[in-house]
Amino acid sequence: MLIFLAVLLAVDRRRAPGTRYLIALLIILTAIIANRLLFYLGSELLVYMPFLVFPGIFCYAPAIYLYCEAALFNRSPGIALRVGFTAAPVMAFAVHTVFHIYFPEIRDAASIVAQAGVVAPYSRVLFAFAIAYSLAFLLLSWRNIRLYDRAYQDNFAAAGRDQLQWFKTLLFLNLFLVISFSGGLIVIAVRDLKVPSTPVEGIVALIMIYVILYYFIRKPEIFTLPKPGDAGTKTSSKYQKQNLSEAERKAFLAKIEKYLTEEKPFLDDKVTLASLARELGIPAHHFSMVINIERNTNFYHFINAYRVEEAKALLTRADMFDETVLDIGLMAGFQSKAGFNKVFKEITGFTPSEFRERHKTA
Repeated sequence: MLIFLAVLLAVDRRRAPGTRYLIALLIILTAIIANRLLFYLGSELLVYMPFLVFPGIFCYAPAIYLYCEAALFNRSPGIALRVGFTAAPVMAFAVHTVFHIYFPEIRDAASIVAQAGVVAPYSRVLFAFAIAYSLAFLLLSWRNIRLYDRAYQDNFAAAGRDQLQWFKTLLFLNLFLVISFSGGLIVIAVRDLKVPSTPVEGIVALIMIYVILYYFIRKPEIFTLPKPGDAGTKTSSKYQKQNLSEAERKAFLAKIEKYLTEEKPFLDDKVTLASLARELGIPAHHFSMVINIERNTNFYHFINAYRVEEAKALLTRADMFDETVLDIGLMAGFQSKAGFNKVFKEITGFTPSEFRERHKTA
């Protein structure tokens, strides 16, 4: 099934930059699961599979990191990073080659299954290094997702962010996989068990299959993420050296708020900071600076505050009582009921349904 998903992604012409790293991840996971199956079967292929699997486990987490880099920021690794990423897999291959030559138990499938001689300590040490190595790259990937999330909120105002949820889900599953492997390795070492793996990778792989299939079929837009601009990544403290005076900022803010109140561009669920700045004739970095400094907020919360006010007005209108909460949210510019409920409650303290009922009662 994992190979089938990899083929689906490979032939999909809509795939975004970085999808090749997701394909590589699926292939590596397939090899790891296949190696475990061969272990239980006591197959002679156990002698040769580590030449593929051991370097592969040092490519797994870097593939996730590179996937995040390419899909979120459209960045490709430079020559130095490419060399760095290949060093660990090459080292794993070289070390296993040396062990394969000098230790006969490494060349015998029965000895591998029995974890005889050097096999047990060697495999445990190798997996310990692989876990630490993978955890480092997963944490770097989490940092990138957080950076993108902040930049997204500074440049986009869509409440439904399935793309980010996809990356967070993928990362959570793999963090769970690595942490479970760590616990399993400790148990194996303490109790001197002969099985060098746990059932966790099979369970996680099964979950990943369904998650990827779900997003691939139901939400294919996750493979074409919007790229946040640089303006949204700056904080108010970094704007202090900009050349806008307080009077200029307040003039820009008045212009922005007047336009939002009269024209209501926030009703478009795809409105962005760049498009609004272009319509108003204000440089995008000045637009971002103004709302960061004068309103102490980002674009996402700035626009959604207007949407909530619009929704409140619609929810309290008698002629709108027959409209569903979802319809009201869509009219106000939100993309989904879940996103509408979340933002509305953050601002008002009530869900839209609760707010409507309180108004009816009053």
